[in-house]
Amino acid sequence: ARAPDNPAIPVAHANLLAVHDRFTQAADIATEARRRFPNDPSLALLEASYAASGGDDERAEALFAALDSETSERWLQEARHALRLIDVSRAHALLDRAEEETPWSVSGWALRGLAWRLSDDPRAEWLYRPDETIRPLPLGGADDLIERAVAVLRDLHKSSPLPLGQSLRGGTQTRGRLFDRTEPALAELRQAVEGAVERYRQGLPEADPEHPLLRHRDAGFALAGSWSVRLTGGGDFHIAHIHPEGVISSALYLVVPDDAHGPDTSGWLELGRPPPDIRLDLPPIATIQPEPGRLALFPSYLFHGTTPFDRAERITVAFDGVPRDKGPSN
Repeated sequence: ARAPDNPAIPVAHANLLAVHDRFTQAADIATEARRRFPNDPSLALLEASYAASGGDDERAEALFAALDSETSERWLQEARHALRLIDVSRAHALLDRAEEETPWSVSGWALRGLAWRLSDDPRAEWLYRPDETIRPLPLGGADDLIERAVAVLRDLHKSSPLPLGQSLRGGTQTRGRLFDRTEPALAELRQAVEGAVERYRQGLPEADPEHPLLRHRDAGFALAGSWSVRLTGGGDFHIAHIHPEGVISSALYLVVPDDAHGPDTSGWLELGRPPPDIRLDLPPIATIQPEPGRLALFPSYLFHGTTPFDRAERITVAFDGVPRDKGPSN
């Protein structure tokens, strides 16, 4: 209200609503913003994207057809919409256009993989290689490392919020970059993680310059971004999402309920199931059971989330890996 001439405010409002699955409201915010800022072309794309996510396909089709912008983001959003309609050939054509501008977009590869799966294209196996690129590894490090790290993390979570605008539905998430902190236990945890990431790299197939992950195989991976999540029951979970700034992503389990080892899969990590707004009935490619000291590593272009979690405390740490030749860690 204090800055009515700032279009960034309704954009932020719409984005925040959308991240919490209120897509129709987000689209309506974008509609009103277009009325107030008719010369901002990004608002039409915003409305089209959120109308599509909210299931208003007719509205979305009309909006996409009227767009003047020819950007990678436009092609990606329209390709996502085409996948909802099971229009695979249209999705591929749009992704081809996006790839011309941003050939290594994590978001683009995530959608390309879904399109290949829908048409049983063998290139899906080339992209995912689940037996080789999805790996649960033991953390390593001192025998008491997890105990000491958990003590520090519990203290941090006392002042950590539910992160608005993230994939988490319930629970708390630490602020800032966890592995930039100076507590000895967290520095030691980082060293153990770096060792596990290197073991993951060494276990990957040989480098492939055409592959979005394996093209970086020989460069190695540096840690970029890091945080901790604490879930305490009540149906907490992560909605399926990707990490568009990473090359590899992760879930490190530190505290897991004692009863998480039975047939119930509550709180398990699902890899490859699309988020609900894409409306595709594709099962996960792989699932990983949480175990204390288990580090799950996988390509960042792979949609991932957890099944709802309604038991006792669970604490995890997550981070993304980027090519080491892109710059120093973090």
